[in-house]
Amino acid sequence: MIFSLGCSQMDITPELCYSTIDGVSENPIPVVDHIYVRTTIFSWDRESVLLLAYDLIGIQERDARCIRDGLKEYGIRPENIVVMATHTHTAPLTIDFLTKAAPDKSYIDLLVSASNKAVHNAIGNLEPVRYGFAQL
Repeated sequence: MIFSLGCSQMDITPELCYSTIDGVSENPIPVVDHIYVRTTIFSWDRESVLLLAYDLIGIQERDARCIRDGLKEYGIRPENIVVMATHTHTAPLTIDFLTKAAPDKSYIDLLVSASNKAVHNAIGNLEPVRYGFAQL
């Protein structure tokens, strides 16, 4: 069986951020480090599994659905698309949390767009790979 692997990343750092899981600020929160969506696609025969890892506090199911819906053109079954977050407290707020501000819809739209570009690039980076298992 031919097995292929492709990877990419896209910067998802917002230009301005006013809220994180730790609070809301009247002034923009300075960027210390850029944050990314990292994409890995595994393909074989006519099947693919896609991993999307975001440097965010979390991803709500409704937003994960939007991300998956935005990737339909690639023919990857939605149940084969894993959307996950690294759980950083210094990224923009992306989950509804008690009395904090609601996630910024325009930032969620940016995530959908960046995800599409990252997947496009990962597919373009697909290369055949060898894999194996060892026992110690």
